[in-house]
Amino acid sequence: EKISFLSKNLSHKERAQEVESWLISNEIDFVVAQICPSTLYALSSNCVPVVANLSQDCYTFTLGPGFGDISYLVTLDQIFKYKFEKTSPKHYSKIIMLPLHSNDQLNYADKWDISDLNIPKNSIVSGSSNMWKTFFGDGDILLEGIGKLIRKYPFYHHIFIGTERCLDNLENFLINNPDLRNNIHFVGPIKNIYRILKCLDFWVNSFPTSGGTNIEMAKIGKPSIDIAINRNLDLHPAEFLSSNECTVISLAEFIDLGSRFIEDKEYRDNLGQYLKAQVSRQFNKERLVYNRIYKE
Repeated sequence: EKISFLSKNLSHKERAQEVESWLISNEIDFVVAQICPSTLYALSSNCVPVVANLSQDCYTFTLGPGFGDISYLVTLDQIFKYKFEKTSPKHYSKIIMLPLHSNDQLNYADKWDISDLNIPKNSIVSGSSNMWKTFFGDGDILLEGIGKLIRKYPFYHHIFIGTERCLDNLENFLINNPDLRNNIHFVGPIKNIYRILKCLDFWVNSFPTSGGTNIEMAKIGKPSIDIAINRNLDLHPAEFLSSNECTVISLAEFIDLGSRFIEDKEYRDNLGQYLKAQVSRQFNKERLVYNRIYKE
């Protein structure tokens, strides 16, 4: 293991050239990169057979949808636990469908205590991650939909999970809608996502590529609302579980499906079990990793 630092006096282009040259000279096969202008510039020449982007940002889309083989990373263990087949150096944009975690990730996840958020025991609770996508991808639809559901069902709560990026946008929304403050919560990053998922009744999957988490939600037999109104990326359907019954394309559909999830536990549970069976087959580790890890 070796840690190297580049001079802070270099420009983005100069840093990129240093990185690209190092990757080529050392014949690196697999890069896990934190995306910034310099790493994008270095990797855009396809100097490395397999590229994983640790974060998905506006930078990523400057090269078009699907830049890198792994454009959405759920957890590090999904990268480093599996063996990747050697690819052709002339490959173009590929999407690696990440398999489900091993069962120990779920079984050893202690249920998070939401009572710390002053959420009553009999509440219906949903969750979302990636607040910046909520504010810059969905516009007002996700939060407007959640707000309408809270006003319709005062016992309904929503939890945002992840980094503090765009927390100021959430705070501004709550300042303008003070009646919602006690029902919308922010908890920051959660080390094992299953800890919080076990506390939720359903997930809200936002635009454009939240991916991942509705797969894990289905793994424990719970449904999601997938907002597709702005979905325009070719790679999106391949990165997460898609179900027509969970997909909404308007605010009205969001309210209708959310209301049914809140009111009808039997429907929610039945749909969750169907999704669990679906995701267990589609994202089975052996089928994805050992037999068909690349989806052209």
